[in-house]
Amino acid sequence: MDDSRGAGVRIPPPVVFILFIFCALGLSSIYPIDIHFPVALAYSGVVISISGLLLLLYLATLFKRVKTNIEPWKPTTKIISTGIYAYSRNPIYLAFCTIPLGLGLFFSHIWLMLSVIPACISVLSKSRQALVVGDLGLKFDNLVCEFVYKGIKHDTGSCNIGCKT
Repeated sequence: MDDSRGAGVRIPPPVVFILFIFCALGLSSIYPIDIHFPVALAYSGVVISISGLLLLLYLATLFKRVKTNIEPWKPTTKIISTGIYAYSRNPIYLAFCTIPLGLGLFFSHIWLMLSVIPACISVLSKSRQALVVGDLGLKFDNLVCEFVYKGIKHDTGSCNIGCKT
């Protein structure tokens, strides 16, 4: 297999989230939901959205520093396994989720908050998962095993993806 085309993503994940945000805005004009969150909760939405934007900025600089492509339609050159990537496979998607959630809290907009659900389903579906092959694929498989078994000695038969001990 060849990773020269990247993950084969047809619609970039940020565009997916933006499309569902526009769908939410359209739904709110057809089926408005009149609800008002308490002021403290509304302002926590600002903090959540700003945190998501800061996370995106951090991740973009991390990809640049490691010299790998952040764009899913470009080839994967290195797998990042440090920082937040030691805990999550897709922290960029987490950041994408925080923005409509935070804005939804701030503007008391339920549809905006709910737009995260179909966006996540679309972005995280099997057909959109990254295509990682060759040495990078083996490295990723071993990283998964290290994460799942976190320091537990195991034989290669205990991991479905062929961990190397």
